[in-house]
Amino acid sequence: MNAIRDAIAKASAEAQQKMNLLDRESADRLLALYESVARELEAALLPYLNAEGSLRLEVIRDYLRQAQGILKNLSGLQRTLLDDALNSAAYLGAGVFAEPEAVRSLLAEAAVRFVDQFIAADGLKLSDRLYRIDRGASQAIAEALRRAVAMGQDASATAADFLARGEPVPPDVLARLGANTRAALERTLRQALMVDPQNAYSHALRLFRTELNRAHGQAYQNGAAAHPDVIGMKYNLSPNHPRTDICDVYAHANLYGLGPGVYPVGQAPWPAHPNTMSYLTAVFREEVTARDRAGQQDSVGYLRTLPATQQDQILGTAKAQALRAGVLNASDLETPWKDLRANYEQRGYEFG
Repeated sequence: MNAIRDAIAKASAEAQQKMNLLDRESADRLLALYESVARELEAALLPYLNAEGSLRLEVIRDYLRQAQGILKNLSGLQRTLLDDALNSAAYLGAGVFAEPEAVRSLLAEAAVRFVDQFIAADGLKLSDRLYRIDRGASQAIAEALRRAVAMGQDASATAADFLARGEPVPPDVLARLGANTRAALERTLRQALMVDPQNAYSHALRLFRTELNRAHGQAYQNGAAAHPDVIGMKYNLSPNHPRTDICDVYAHANLYGLGPGVYPVGQAPWPAHPNTMSYLTAVFREEVTARDRAGQQDSVGYLRTLPATQQDQILGTAKAQALRAGVLNASDLETPWKDLRANYEQRGYEFG
């Protein structure tokens, strides 16, 4: 039995290493795709500039119509890239337990279907998220371009007034004059697509990372569920886990008497949040000790064993205060405090 367990542990580690490489390669391909589209948007702008190199408000609609076609093409290429990466991620996860190619492919296909149909707590499916990214890119580019042109035209009129009076143009007006130039407009397009807060590229990157990880882990669990000696899944933090958060509870609390961070197959609260790189590994029946079984605890009980600083990091100050006061409900752990405050105040508690 030890030989089988060791072989699966080795295969799990190798699959995770390959998964990390796939994550990096997919991120590089996604970045290259967005860079290419940004250059295409910039090039498409040239025919719409006037002799002074500025864009007039009356032709923005024509340019945006062409930009819509470019962004539609981005949407299709992005989906193809995602589908290819999801299949690869699932195939890696399925290969740990399934040697026959036909079985491995079936497990991987089932995992990809799961990802495609999965409905998160916010009620959204993968297709909904992709649609939001597409729509957000289109809206951001249109709004940023109109704002830049309007700013430039307004500054131009203001500067003309100062010059007509024989007065120097103020520095802030001079700075705004450059908003409607070719270089500035190209910069505006690129920033709207890839740099500004809530930009499409960062949302797509987060989606890729989250869903690839989900496909890999789901395929891995599909294979583990069929193994007679696998009793659970260990929730492992990424080596690059950036800060203490709820993932630390999932990885260390002994909620089922199977050991710290171990859950029955299919019941791990994973992935706990978007962009996570936490992962699962199989735990065999013989690995669960009497101490593990005797040490079962609930999540609130585990949190009480932590220093106050870690409680604050995981829960936020207000909920951590409720925990230390002994009134925090386990069901409230993942609910934002803004949604809990009124209920606690009605019960006579004020925290935060």
